[in-house]
Amino acid sequence: MVRVIRMAEERARINESQQAIKKYLSARLGLESKPMQNKVDRITDLYLLHHLLDDLYRAEKEGL
Repeated sequence: MVRVIRMAEERARINESQQAIKKYLSARLGLESKPMQNKVDRITDLYLLHHLLDDLYRAEKEGL
């Protein structure tokens, strides 16, 4: 039972990270970001999602 709860929590964190990235892409790039958003849905590694979001924020900051 504990394992099932952990898996559900991890899936929720993955979904939360995916949604944050997609929201960011949509805000920055509009409809042009749709292909990238679709690819984000296929990423299920929480570590990769966190680093992708960090890289997106870093790229914006460096671009200013």
